[in-house]
Amino acid sequence: MEYSSELRARVLRDIHDSVLALDGHGRIIYMNAQCRSLLGPGGDVLGKTYAEVFWDEKETANDAFHQFMIDAIYEKEQTHKVHDLMRLLFSFYFRFVFDKTLFLLQNKYTMRKLTMPELNRLSLSEYQQVEKLDVIIVLDNVRSLSNIGSFFRTADAFRIGEIFLCGITACPPHREIHKTALGAEESVKWRYFETTEDACIYLKDNNYTINAVEQIEGSIMLNEFVHKEKSAYIFGNEVDGVDDEILHYCNNAIEIPQEGTKHSLNVSISGGILMYEIFNSLWKK
Repeated sequence: MEYSSELRARVLRDIHDSVLALDGHGRIIYMNAQCRSLLGPGGDVLGKTYAEVFWDEKETANDAFHQFMIDAIYEKEQTHKVHDLMRLLFSFYFRFVFDKTLFLLQNKYTMRKLTMPELNRLSLSEYQQVEKLDVIIVLDNVRSLSNIGSFFRTADAFRIGEIFLCGITACPPHREIHKTALGAEESVKWRYFETTEDACIYLKDNNYTINAVEQIEGSIMLNEFVHKEKSAYIFGNEVDGVDDEILHYCNNAIEIPQEGTKHSLNVSISGGILMYEIFNSLWKK
């Protein structure tokens, strides 16, 4: 691979490590900005010898690295042997660091966002015809319109079969739902039930397994739960969660593991996590 002087200069300028180069007589012929910063005031030492800058004559002994460098530069009978070794070591090290840095730079400067055509998304009519997961998301009196819209948008992304909107949960069309759904309220099937209980009775009559997403005694951690087709997942109100009466209809309760200070997640965030896990488990690879 050919390296241009411009790219080499960029690597040496942007690398986080301090870089200093010596000629065959031990004089400093190059140092990058990081090295100057490390040396502090009076850090411009170009033209000085390594010993002038780094060797303190007051010290009775140098550490192994400094001694090796001093021997390499100043002990003539060893110079040719040590120079050959140093040249080999530094050549290998620089090539390794440079190749790695070049790879990172090339990726940094060539990354770009995909265009909309490159994303190859389905049209609304195409989406309505393709296969969906036999999974139903049930919103139990979710009051926030932006949360409702977020459920639609995520359900669209992960091919969720249908959303049940229950109780006070608002229904499309609605401008505030559209702000977060961005049209997914038209692609994802939905139906409204006056009560979440009515929705659960419908699900039981149609042989769906009902899972509450809630923190209760005996709940199963999400990372341990086995998802199955023909299942429904109930998400509760932002304040009260899934209604206690509704829990009696549920076959399982799923809990999302958390290690922070808050007792719960935003309901649409929980929905996003669950729907991704469902899709990842059930969608045909």
